[in-house]
Amino acid sequence: MYSIKRHRQAKRLRILVHGNGQVVVTAPMRTKQGHIERAVRNHQAWIVQSLQDVFQKQRRWEIPDHITQERYSACRARAKKFICERMNVFNTHYGFAYHAITVKDMHSRWGSCSHKKNLNFHYRLLFLPLYLADYVIVHEICHLKELNHSKEFWRLISETIPDYRERQNTLRQFAL
Repeated sequence: MYSIKRHRQAKRLRILVHGNGQVVVTAPMRTKQGHIERAVRNHQAWIVQSLQDVFQKQRRWEIPDHITQERYSACRARAKKFICERMNVFNTHYGFAYHAITVKDMHSRWGSCSHKKNLNFHYRLLFLPLYLADYVIVHEICHLKELNHSKEFWRLISETIPDYRERQNTLRQFAL
């Protein structure tokens, strides 16, 4: 069983297995149902393996699925403090200027960086293992210099996180 999300900005079909075992297919708006079904059939072995990995993995952390407004405010405040501390650790190396740090409930991203040098982070970063949160923070710091995913961007990340590829792959298991 899987759910389908059609998205205006999607450029290609994407199959994602969430940490709770939910399988979501994101597709461009005009993708035909038959194409989606074929893609799921063609990736069935990968989906089954991913689901087995999810259910076999003992996770030591737990992201709350639903929290009250009061708890959300407290989490945001704790997350902002945590993110600012980690920003200071890594930005001493990079020394990039930024305008503002905002922590909010982002629907599909762990973080983002605007052309105005505003950094946005998901409050649930607080619940990730530290090495993955550090990867997200460094990723956004490097976007302050390179607003793309060029070779130079990845070189910048590798200055402080040489194993960024492994962290990036692990982070996919913690999809929002």
